[in-house]
Amino acid sequence: MHFKKHLTIVALVLFLGSLALAQNSSSSANPFHWKGTLAAGKTLAVKNINGDITAEGTPGDQVEITATKSGEGADQVRIELVQCNDGIAVCAIYPDSDSTCTADADWHSSSHGDHHNRARVNFTVHLPQNVHLAARNVNGGVEAKNLGEIADATSVNGSVDVTTSRWAHLSSVNGSVTGHFGSADWDGTLNTSTVNGNITLALPADTSSEVEFQSVNGHLNTDLPLTIQSSSGQWGPKHMRGTIGGGGRQLKLNTVNGSVNLEKNTM
Repeated sequence: MHFKKHLTIVALVLFLGSLALAQNSSSSANPFHWKGTLAAGKTLAVKNINGDITAEGTPGDQVEITATKSGEGADQVRIELVQCNDGIAVCAIYPDSDSTCTADADWHSSSHGDHHNRARVNFTVHLPQNVHLAARNVNGGVEAKNLGEIADATSVNGSVDVTTSRWAHLSSVNGSVTGHFGSADWDGTLNTSTVNGNITLALPADTSSEVEFQSVNGHLNTDLPLTIQSSSGQWGPKHMRGTIGGGGRQLKLNTVNGSVNLEKNTM
């Protein structure tokens, strides 16, 4: 009887502990650290203002998040973690910011608070390979490797580099964009873009896609067989349409000051 009672108490403690992990939280701790589970098909959203986001896919169902703050005003930056139906969002919230930590994609349009606060936050995350990653950054890069699901990574001022066994939505404004994809089975149109930087995509050898390339100061280089349907411009703005394999799905590649490189993925 006492043994069963002891097991009941232990189970209750573990249950209450899991509830505590599931609650939303806001912390000024440095470093911030959180560890928990996330079911297959859910999304881990990481949103940053100043600093880098580094992510890696790992076996199992554990998510581990570490945020390290540095620089003047670092103690005023909070790390918020919010759980929602789609998964988990973790965000750097600066003083006087009206941004809210949510899992949606609209992050750059909000006010990010005290513009005199130059503190940096570097996020390091490990996530299950069956979980989606959504990384949003303003001043800093995004680097993700060994992912096993579809990803979405953007930066305003920083490079974006994602390796996944599936494929990813990638974009930057001032920075290069690099993707190594294990599959090319997206539906509809996949847009990959930057303004100031090169685009490099490594795609499977059996990729089939309609390709549209646009650039002002750059060229298209490809290791994949590309049948050109139309092209215009040699100096200045350039526009090209072509087909890889049997065509079908759309791949749009846009840069202003940079070139586009299509490579065969050797993953």
